[in-house]
Amino acid sequence: MSDSEGLSFQEASRVVEEALSTHFGLDPRQNRLETQETSMMAWGLTKGSASIFISLTWGQRNQTLQIFSPILVLTPQVNLNLYPTLLGLNASNELVGAAFAIRDNKVILKVERNARELSVTAVTDMIRRIGTLADRYDDLLVEQFGGSLYGTRN
Repeated sequence: MSDSEGLSFQEASRVVEEALSTHFGLDPRQNRLETQETSMMAWGLTKGSASIFISLTWGQRNQTLQIFSPILVLTPQVNLNLYPTLLGLNASNELVGAAFAIRDNKVILKVERNARELSVTAVTDMIRRIGTLADRYDDLLVEQFGGSLYGTRN
């Protein structure tokens, strides 16, 4: 591996799995999720009430690690003030490097970075940040604006 190229897909996946085993006490193979693409690996875990997903995607132009947590499922009853609140939170000092987004009718909290330059410390920090923030905001946002918690049925 040369310095200009960075990590390979296999090396980056080993970094993620080392973070899961060393810092979270998880068996990465048991936490691995099935994917439809050979250029993608994914893992899942929980922190408190938050589900956390880790996605390593290897394309020709972009090699990305994304860690995200679905916060709430949007329903027709969601208070529309949710959206400016999320934008305001995205601009806050608390979320530096992380952001709320909408994906598949869900509010998610995510962080991403170039996967060619990963370290176990960086991956561990990203997982902890998303887990802590998601566990804090999931109940708060549902209570304040409606919708339903991800993983629950109404």
